[in-house]
Amino acid sequence: MRTKLIWAVGFPACVAALVAQVAVPGPAHAALSGSDHTFVSPGSQYAYWNASFRNIQLISSPTSSMSTTRCMDAMLDWQVTSGHYDARVIRSCQPGGQESTDPGGNGVWIEPSGWGGATVTDMQKGWGMRINDTYSGGNFAWYAKEAFAGTLGVEYDARPRTCIDKFARVRTKYQDGHTESCDSDPRDANG
Repeated sequence: MRTKLIWAVGFPACVAALVAQVAVPGPAHAALSGSDHTFVSPGSQYAYWNASFRNIQLISSPTSSMSTTRCMDAMLDWQVTSGHYDARVIRSCQPGGQESTDPGGNGVWIEPSGWGGATVTDMQKGWGMRINDTYSGGNFAWYAKEAFAGTLGVEYDARPRTCIDKFARVRTKYQDGHTESCDSDPRDANG
């Protein structure tokens, strides 16, 4: 909520000095472009998105004090008119090992031309998370998460596996420093 100041005009001098604060609601939707940092300890996560350019940038930066049984995620998921676009996730499971979209390239992932026939309306999900590095019971347990400002803040329950769960584009830096990625296989929209 933003606060708007309204000055009393045309009233007696004692009333003219009165300032009323009226709450004015902010936008009812997220932005089609934006950026934010979250600070899910121990580390930080960064997200940038721009629907006009069809690109996103994600950075996951765990500190060297992160447990060797944890991973750090940065994720985004576009909203489309009939559901959502598949999630985009950058994950680092290496303490002190930063991972990002397209390192050594232009730094961003570019979405498919024409969005695969989907109509993007907002950024519905955006989170920084600390999760378990072991997939068990149908997911990775999560321990902390914070939404990126400028997203709709839709709850994020799924934590996709790299190159296995086909509802997501995931790039992971593993404990030993090697990276596995499905960068060359961008996902299409789903409903």
